[in-house]
Amino acid sequence: MKNDGNMEYFSLNNGTVGSKGTKPYSESGTSFTRDTAVAAGEKGKSVLTTTASTKVLYDLGIKQNQGTMGVWFNTKGGTTSRYILASEGNGALLSIYLDSSNKLNLAVRDSAGGWLTLITSTEAVTINTWNYAALTWSLSGTTLNAKLYLNDKVYSGSTASFKDFTGVKTAVGGTILGTYQLNGQLEGLSSYNTALTSEEVSSIYSNRRGNWISYKQSS
Repeated sequence: MKNDGNMEYFSLNNGTVGSKGTKPYSESGTSFTRDTAVAAGEKGKSVLTTTASTKVLYDLGIKQNQGTMGVWFNTKGGTTSRYILASEGNGALLSIYLDSSNKLNLAVRDSAGGWLTLITSTEAVTINTWNYAALTWSLSGTTLNAKLYLNDKVYSGSTASFKDFTGVKTAVGGTILGTYQLNGQLEGLSSYNTALTSEEVSSIYSNRRGNWISYKQSS
């Protein structure tokens, strides 16, 4: 569907430029290889594949008042943390990552600068399979309300103790420092300047990879 100006879509198929022309401000170790978990009708598609040197950094204009980010990912697994989307800067953090148990986590920095895992999924990610991860956030007074999505599951969390993450930069498939890579593949990154509803996120997941929908800013 047509981009309404409130989101940007990055297919991550043989390129890192977004639908609005946004390019990584820093990019190294970029590799596009054939999908290792090929679905019907997608044979031969090349997708962003992380290596030990992958470092793809964007400035997506993130603001703490509200927003949404989502991406399809496929991991081979691992015994350490692996980052899917890591937004960092000025001592603040807004990141989703897989832990050593292959569970999906959402982390921020608390007001004192300490690490705060705000949400952890109850189910583990299936390795060598495409999964959809998304996070939405919004402010209610001084409380940050967040939702973490893993395929058709949704988890919620909130905190009044967090560092303002307005203006943080976003790394895809690793951290800002170029560490803790996903050990897998990514496709279909989307960034919205509004917090999508659960129904809207569910619609994106239901449409599967290669399809995307843009939503208008809430009035």
